[in-house]
Amino acid sequence: MIVVGLFLTAIALFFAALFISTKHTMDYVFCNSTVSAWEARLLPTSKFMELIETPDLRSALLALEGTEYGGVVREFSDKDDFRVLERLLHGLVVQRLRELVSLVPDDTAPVIRKIVEQRYLWNLKMIVSAIHYQIPKEERSRELLPSPVHTYESLQLLASAESLEQLLEFLKGTDYGDSLQRALSDYEQHGLPALLVALEKTYYSSLWELAQKTKTDRKILKQLVGYLVDAVNAKTILRLKDAGVPEPEIDKYLIRPSHELTEPMLKAMMVAEDIKSAIHSIRITMVGSALSSAAEEIAREGPEAAERALDRFYLELCKRLSLLHQFSVAPVISYVAHKEAEFRNLRKCLRMKADGLPAAEIKKRLVLEVSLS
Repeated sequence: MIVVGLFLTAIALFFAALFISTKHTMDYVFCNSTVSAWEARLLPTSKFMELIETPDLRSALLALEGTEYGGVVREFSDKDDFRVLERLLHGLVVQRLRELVSLVPDDTAPVIRKIVEQRYLWNLKMIVSAIHYQIPKEERSRELLPSPVHTYESLQLLASAESLEQLLEFLKGTDYGDSLQRALSDYEQHGLPALLVALEKTYYSSLWELAQKTKTDRKILKQLVGYLVDAVNAKTILRLKDAGVPEPEIDKYLIRPSHELTEPMLKAMMVAEDIKSAIHSIRITMVGSALSSAAEEIAREGPEAAERALDRFYLELCKRLSLLHQFSVAPVISYVAHKEAEFRNLRKCLRMKADGLPAAEIKKRLVLEVSLS
C-alpha cells in the first residue's frame, strides 16, 4: 500500500512538473516569436559599415531608407537641431520597449521593467552632470531621453532642479535620492564621478537583488545580470582609478555581493599599479576574459576601450543564452541589449557624421563586432 502511495505521488509530481514546464514554455511562445520578428529588423553590421562610409550626415540618413528608422529620418530637416533627430530616434526605441514590456509574462515582467529603467538612470546622470557644470535647465530638458516606464513630465521636473539640494528634494524617499545624499561628502572631495557611480550602484544593486529573487528563469537571470554587476564593478574601479580616487573610496561604490568577482579579486583590481595588472588579476572570470581579449586596445585608449570590450562581451553572452534557452526570458533580455546597442551605435555614428569625423574614427568608437543578421 505504501509503495502504491509513493508511486501515485511520484506520478502526481511528474505531471505537476510537466504542467509547470509546459505553461512556462507557452507563456513565452507568443512573446518570443514577436521578439524574433523584431530582432530580424535590427541593423546588421554591414549596414553600419555602409553608414560609416557615407560622405556626410544627409547621405547617412538616406542610407537608412528601408530600415525601421526610415520613417523617422524623413521627419528630420537639415535645418533642425541634431537633438531633434535624437529625440525622434529615442521615441522609436522607447515605443518598441514599451510594447515589449507589455508582452512579457508576469513572472519576469518586473525584471524587464527594471532593465529598461536604465534610461531613467541615464537621465539622472545627465541631470546631475548638468547641475554640476551649471548648464541651464532649458538645455537639460532638451537632452532628456524618453523612458518606457516613466512619464516625460516627471523627468522634466527633475531637470528643472536649480541645484543638487533641490534635486534631492525631488528624489526624497527614493533609493536614488538616498544614494546621492550619502555621496555628497565624496562629491566635495572627488567631484562628479562620485555622484555618477553612486547612481549606478543604486540601479545595478536593485536589479541584481530582483534577479536573484525572481523564481522563473533565475539561473539565466543570475548569469546575465551577474555579468552586468561584475562589469559595472570593473568599470567603476578602472574609471575611478583613472580619476585618481584612492582604493578605500573606490571600495564603497562597488556592488556586493558580486557574481564571479571575489573579494580578493576586487581588492587586487583596486590596488593594481596599472590597468594591465588589474585585468590580469581577474583573468579567469567572464569579465576578465572580455578585458583580456581587448588588452592592446585598452592599453592604447584606457577605460573607454575597456567599457566597449565589456559591452561587446555582454551582447555575445545575451545572444548565446537566447539561442540555448529560446523559450525563456533570455531572448527578451538579448533583444533589449541589442536594441539599445543598435541605438547607441546609430546615435554616435550620426552625431559623428554631423561633426565631420573621419570614417576610421567613427568605426573605432562603435561596438560592431556582434551582428544579428
